[in-house]
Amino acid sequence: MSSETRDKIRLMAEAIKQGAKMLSDLCPYCSVPLFRIDDEVRCVVCNRRIILVKGDEEERRAKAAVALIELRDILEGKIKQLNMELPGLSLEELRYHLEILELLLRVLSETNKLIEKLLPGGGL
Repeated sequence: MSSETRDKIRLMAEAIKQGAKMLSDLCPYCSVPLFRIDDEVRCVVCNRRIILVKGDEEERRAKAAVALIELRDILEGKIKQLNMELPGLSLEELRYHLEILELLLRVLSETNKLIEKLLPGGGL
């Protein structure tokens, strides 16, 4: 047995010890069994949240939600980046940065609303 296989087995055993339930579905990325942890389906090897879908429409909604979640992550990163720059800015630069922050926050709010419509209960 390879060390990679042993590592996968160890991760799955740890998940079971911590109360996760092993599912019959396999991870689409690494083909190991998925686990239900709290209210999420996760691959403990890839450390990814997996959305299980039953049809084409659910798949389209899930893909749209994933794209929006990636956008949300980018927006949050840009907001943090701008916040860190605020203390050293002149008044003119501050005004410009605050306008951009306001726009980013509006887009973030709308993005979160769309995610909630597609995935009631939150996101990934």
